[in-house]
Amino acid sequence: DSSDIVALMVLEHQTHMHNFFTRLHYESTLALQSYGHLNYLRNIVDAFLRYLLFTEEAEFTAPIHGSAAFADTFVAQGPKDKQGRSLREFDLQTRIFKYPCSYLIYSAGFDQLPEKLKTSIYQKLFDVLTGKDERPEWSRLSKATRRAIREILVETKRDLPAYWKTGESAKFAR
Repeated sequence: DSSDIVALMVLEHQTHMHNFFTRLHYESTLALQSYGHLNYLRNIVDAFLRYLLFTEEAEFTAPIHGSAAFADTFVAQGPKDKQGRSLREFDLQTRIFKYPCSYLIYSAGFDQLPEKLKTSIYQKLFDVLTGKDERPEWSRLSKATRRAIREILVETKRDLPAYWKTGESAKFAR
């Protein structure tokens, strides 16, 4: 009766995302040691990106409400771009977050993924957000939403490759 549905949804997302980080770290380390490449992990990386971008999130049938204190504290912890936007902003009308890209992209779990894997993830994420990757699984992300996520990340995520700022995809990153 006194549980906060928003806090519980955030906890569920965090738990699943950290499990993804653990799996990606383990499997990419093994693949790199065994084969020297990540080709066998394409499906796992694609699944990770779908989760990162909430493309399989169930749409809310009605708005949800939680503790204002939790929401205010949670949102205040995230980096904001010059327009004041953050990946931690809640929507709670039709989805959990206003900008459907996980705020855990700023976490140590993400930052500690093997560099070769992060390079691949950043390239694929860039391709999705710029519309270069037009596969149906990204169709829930409107052009405006993709642009907003990319703009927020460019201003707030420190280790993005230079091509994110110029808008030209890295030809070597494949």
